[in-house]
Amino acid sequence: MEVVYRSAVYGFLEFILEKERISGESLGRKILDCGAGGQRPPIGLFSEYGFEAFGIDISDSQVVAAKEFCEGRGLSVKFSIGDMRRIPFDDGSFDLVYEFYSMVHLTKSDILKAIREMKRVVKKGGHLFFGFASRDTWPITGEEREKNEFWLFEHDDLEVVHSFFNDDEIDEYLEGLEIMRIDKVVRHDSWWWSRLSKEDWMNYYADNWTNHSREEWEKIYDRRSEQNYTHIFYICKKL
Repeated sequence: MEVVYRSAVYGFLEFILEKERISGESLGRKILDCGAGGQRPPIGLFSEYGFEAFGIDISDSQVVAAKEFCEGRGLSVKFSIGDMRRIPFDDGSFDLVYEFYSMVHLTKSDILKAIREMKRVVKKGGHLFFGFASRDTWPITGEEREKNEFWLFEHDDLEVVHSFFNDDEIDEYLEGLEIMRIDKVVRHDSWWWSRLSKEDWMNYYADNWTNHSREEWEKIYDRRSEQNYTHIFYICKKL
C-alpha cells in the first residue's frame, strides 16, 4: 500500500518544487528533519523525491522505528540521535531544514532555542518549515504552569508539555527570517467526538489533568463537536 504522509509535509514539498519551477533555480536537495522518528517518518517523502535526507530524533526507539520504515521501503535516510535544541551538525550544513509536530512538545523558551538551531544549520538563503500550535485550539487539556504551556500525562504516564501561541506572539521567533508562506490549518474531528455519550465524554478526561473542572467538562459536553486542533505553519527563508 502506498504511504500517505501528513498534508502539511506535502505542502512544504510543493512549495520547494513550485518555487524552483517558477524561478528556474534549485533550492538545494540536502534536507534535515528535526524530530524525524516514528513509524511513518515524513522525511521518507523527501527521500522518495530524491533529496539527500537526514533525520534526528531525541528518542532511541523512535529512530529505530523510522529506520525500519525506510529500510523496508528502500528509502535512503541518514538517521541519528539528536536534540533539535542542540542540533549535531555544523553551521550551514543544509539547504532545507524543518520540523513537523515536534516543537509543540517543547516549552516556549526551548522552541526559541530550536528555531535558532534550525537557522544555524541551514545555509544563508536556505528555507525552513516549522509550525506553532495555535491558542485557537479547543479544548486544551493540561495544567497551565506558564502562560499557554500545558502539562499532562500521555503514553504510559509520560509527562509532556503542549505549548500554544496567540498569533501576535510568534513574531519574536522569526528574527532573521523572511516569511514566504503562512498556513493556518484547523482540524476538526467532529465525526469522532459527536459519537461520544456524556459518560464516555467524562471518562475520557477523567484521568487527565485539565484546565477545566469536571463540572465544567460536563457543561461543555454539548459543544463537543466544536473540538479542533489548530496549527500555524511557516515557510521561511534565512536572510
